[in-house]
Amino acid sequence: MSGNTVRSIVIAIAVLILLISLPGVAPSIQGRLFCFPVAVASSFFLGSPAEAMEDGSYLIDAGGVPVSVAGSCSAFNYFVLLSTLLTGTCAYYFTAARVMRNVFPLLFLSYVISVAANTVRVIASVYAYKACGALLPGNYGHALHMSVGAVVFLTVTIMSFAVFERRFSGGDR
Repeated sequence: MSGNTVRSIVIAIAVLILLISLPGVAPSIQGRLFCFPVAVASSFFLGSPAEAMEDGSYLIDAGGVPVSVAGSCSAFNYFVLLSTLLTGTCAYYFTAARVMRNVFPLLFLSYVISVAANTVRVIASVYAYKACGALLPGNYGHALHMSVGAVVFLTVTIMSFAVFERRFSGGDR
């Protein structure tokens, strides 16, 4: 293995460990940083207000489709995945010192992309449920939600990785 590969793996694992431990250190981070912005943005696009619930989740009535934005669907895990991938990619092409200077902008960019992707997922799930909900049995709503999420997050991951791989490599790929 080349030095670049080892450096990128070590830095990516360090970022992964640090980020995955955040909810244990600050439990409210998922609700305040990941649920709230998604609930507000989704409610804006769906045309219904987001009501804060006692458990820290948010409820949106999207034209008869109840939408719950809770910690379990907050996209925190996606943020950790995307941050790890982008930091590892950056570490492959740049020195460790340059990566450390760029880690906070990368984390912020990963956060913005994660919140935007999760907002799209929530909105797309509502429209998919409105389009397909009558055709599917009631217990398939969760599977539809997960399928839409997989399509949205996979698409965003591929696009993000392609853009950053090209950017970090200096356009050589």
